[in-house]
Order: sequence, then C-alpha cells, then structure tokens
Amino acid sequence: MVKKIPYLNEDSKSVWHGVPREEINWSPEIDYRRCIGCGLCVLECPTHVFRYDFKRHVSEVIKSSKCKIGCSTCSNLCLVDAIKLPPLPELYQLMKKRNIIDLCWKNLDYNKYMW
Repeated sequence: MVKKIPYLNEDSKSVWHGVPREEINWSPEIDYRRCIGCGLCVLECPTHVFRYDFKRHVSEVIKSSKCKIGCSTCSNLCLVDAIKLPPLPELYQLMKKRNIIDLCWKNLDYNKYMW
C-alpha cells in the first residue's frame, strides 16, 4: 500500500505535497504604483490572503502563507497588472527537486478521480 503524502494539512495549510509551506516561495506582491484600489483581489481570493484598507483605498496582503500554491486568480483578474507572483519556473524547479509529480501519481485515487 502506498503511503499518502498530504496535499495540504487542513488545519494549518502548512504542507504542500510533503513540502513545508515556509520552504515555498509563493505569495502575491502588490505594486501600489499601479493598484487602483478596486478590491477585486480581496473579493475573489479563494483563501482570503488579502484585506481592503479603506483609509488608503488599496488591497493589502495579510496572509501570504495562506496563498494556494500555483493559484494566480488575483494576478489574472487584476485589471492593471498590479499583482505579481513568483515566476512559475521557480515552482517547477521545486516540483522536480521534490519529485512532486511522482507523489501526485501515487496519491491519485482512481475511483475518486476517474470520469
């Protein structure tokens, strides 16, 4: 039987495919020279990484460690390209180094994910 490697611990979101979250460079950065303060990132972020500062009329990153690895919803939706994430090749390099693709294959449950 294959030992399952946790994708993310549900309690703390501290592990991604067996890699401690603090070892992974993946969190958004806001360029305040470009940000127009629309708040779309706050509303659309699935893990609530952002909050809105009503005094400054801008979004802020408040929980960067909660950013879902590989997610780019905020960056993709930003109308003025004010949100940047680390380059994907850095993430791919980590995935290769830690054999994450192999772990994914081992953790797939055929009956759960088949069509």
